[in-house]
This record gives sequence, C-alpha cells and structure tokens, in this order.
Amino acid sequence: MNLEFKTRENQQVLVCKVFDTRIDGSVVGDLKGQFEPHIQKGVLRVALDLSNVTFIDSTGLGALIALRKILPEGSEMAIFGATKQVDKLFRLTRLNKVLLMTSTVDEAAEELSKR
Repeated sequence: MNLEFKTRENQQVLVCKVFDTRIDGSVVGDLKGQFEPHIQKGVLRVALDLSNVTFIDSTGLGALIALRKILPEGSEMAIFGATKQVDKLFRLTRLNKVLLMTSTVDEAAEELSKR
C-alpha cells in the first residue's frame, strides 16, 4: 500500500498532509521516503496534518518518532488536526509530551516559528 501524501510550504514550515486514514506497518516506508528529499534540502520545521487519520498502530507511532529523530539538529516537528481517536492515542502513549500538537496549521506554524 502506498501512503497518499502532499506537501506545501506555509510560513517557512513544510506542511505535510496525510490523505490515508491509517498509518500502520504497510505505509511506514512510504512515510519516511516522502520526508527524505525535504530533509536533504535542510527543512527545519515540519507540520504533519493527521486530520484524515483515524488509526495508527504501534509501527506507525514508531515511524512518527523516527521521523522526528531524523530531522536535522535544531529542527522541530508538529502534529495538527488529529482526530479524536488519534489524539486519545497520543495522550495514552504520552506522545503529546514528545511531539508538539496543535489544532490547526496556523497554530502549528506559529508555534514552530517560535522555536
């Protein structure tokens, strides 16, 4: 399965929208592959739109953490638009303490620009 993914820039933040409803083991490689060209270009701020995602398994959670770790030093990553199910998962796993989470792209861009 291929991950449906689109990127654009907003206030010097790379905004990445996931169109799939699931982030699981079948799409983890695609997720990393989509980010690599931007990382090589030196992107420092990434906002990931999970508004369509209703399910993330443990492999998907690990992939999100791995994405954060492969960003260059001094980079930041935010998650925005999380559905209720995904938000609950992030709170249960305490990933909301590791990753910046906001409701909208504008909030994500604003918070990332402060860092």
